[in-house]
Amino acid sequence: MVRDNGAAFKLKRERDDTVTVSFTKYERKLLENEAAKRHAIQGQSSQHYHRTGVFGEAAAMRALGLPLSFCHESDCGTDFLLGNVEVDVKCSNGLPHKSNLIFDSFDKFIADIAIQTRIAFNNNALLQVEVIGWITKDDFKLKAEMVPMRKAKKPLLKRHLLRPIQELQHGLDEILITGGTLNASTSAANKPASVHRLSPI
Repeated sequence: MVRDNGAAFKLKRERDDTVTVSFTKYERKLLENEAAKRHAIQGQSSQHYHRTGVFGEAAAMRALGLPLSFCHESDCGTDFLLGNVEVDVKCSNGLPHKSNLIFDSFDKFIADIAIQTRIAFNNNALLQVEVIGWITKDDFKLKAEMVPMRKAKKPLLKRHLLRPIQELQHGLDEILITGGTLNASTSAANKPASVHRLSPI
């Protein structure tokens, strides 16, 4: 009988479900330029913070087969669209077992779904980012725990509770085939609606 709990099972599930996206030195430079533009326009956070965010967003889009496109103007809680579904991408620099999905508060989860990513390898020659999984806003509210962090408690969802990114890949295929929109609860496609394609970087 296969155990479905314990650290070994969770680690295996993390490995099975995680998608690793690699970027070349040239692509990394493009992403760093994007982060610099975002920092210059928004300014409220460090360039390192924006660079981490851009790396995560790019990995999520690449894992879903989308062309790379970014928003400079403001952090409105949505990074890109899947059909009519708003997506917020979070990115961690931490160790694998600490790469959980965290928001400052439940109200800060504005988009329909969130995708958790992690920078796995980063040097001048190669950038690799793990796309760990995703969850809907409603599921996050049900499953997240309030965890003390520095001066406040924040909602945290452990990474093994995230849904595999492959489910979103399948949902996107359905959108492109049917011309419908992604149902964030079931990953099914509903008709009719247009697909909002993203422009290249």
